Amino acid sequence: MGASACAELAASQQQWVLAFLKKPIDMAYNNGTLTWTSGTDSLAFKPK
Repeated sequence: MGASACAELAASQQQWVLAFLKKPIDMAYNNGTLTWTSGTDSLAFKPK
């Protein structure tokens, strides 16, 4: 695995995030964590 594999992974992750953000998102805040959910996918934002 070289640098090209890292670039492919980064591009794949970027495509996933862009597709995720184009869909309707449900937002929830619980115990200091903000969660965005769309279908079976979700992102969680936790404080440091």
